[in-house]
Amino acid sequence: MSRRRSGAQDDWETDDIGRWTPSSIKCQSIGYRHLKLQSLHLERLTTSTNPPSSLISNMVLKLYGSGNSTCTRRVGAVLREKKIPFELVEVQLMKGEHKSPAFMEKQPFGQIPYIDDDGFILYESRAICRYLEEKYHNQGPKLIPDDPKAKALFEQACSVETSNFDSLVAKAVAEKVFKPYLGQTPDQAVFDELIKQLGPRLDAYEKILSKQKYVAGDEFTLADVFHLPYGALLSVAGSDILTDPSRPNVARWWKDITGRDSWQAVKDGKVESNA
Repeated sequence: MSRRRSGAQDDWETDDIGRWTPSSIKCQSIGYRHLKLQSLHLERLTTSTNPPSSLISNMVLKLYGSGNSTCTRRVGAVLREKKIPFELVEVQLMKGEHKSPAFMEKQPFGQIPYIDDDGFILYESRAICRYLEEKYHNQGPKLIPDDPKAKALFEQACSVETSNFDSLVAKAVAEKVFKPYLGQTPDQAVFDELIKQLGPRLDAYEKILSKQKYVAGDEFTLADVFHLPYGALLSVAGSDILTDPSRPNVARWWKDITGRDSWQAVKDGKVESNA
């Protein structure tokens, strides 16, 4: 069900924590006995492997989207990469649930995905991914560098992905994958032209990746993750440009990032709850 209506790049765009940590206990201005009782209660709750279900429901991040949507998969991959518990709330796109008043109260553009993190609502898949990394920076692999220069190179790579990759690949996938699904006739000439334009961009990627392992440096980052959802559908659309042996470093990089457990867990539309 991964698809996109014409003209809207994110129209189909569409934690929580590894252990339970209540945030409502405050220790100011209380007697020692009360403090001790609260401390014992806190220890019991934080070490319990089965906290009350009524409390879990307030803690686990909810991902509103569709397992088959490209941008829901982008967020799902980061949730898996960071080992963040979450619950997928499946949005029935064919029934128009994403355009319902209740949905658009949370996501005014009527697009997926969005997250509800204990009442904090956030949409746009790349923004969600950045938020998850910032909030859980000490959990799982670091996906945004701390060093100012490394972070600048990361931001550069993210900009490159948006301007030189997604801008062409998303349109190509829409032409050959989404249009037929929606009962529309794809234009092969349009697709071929988009792939032709992508070629020189990937030549630049080849130069970059001849000097480093990933697009932002030698460490895997969100900049790599951002390429996955639409890039993975190019082969479905009929192009092997990302695995073309004439660009061995691009092919090596693509094999690496698509082989990660986090992407393998969501690539086939199985963005399943793990809480």
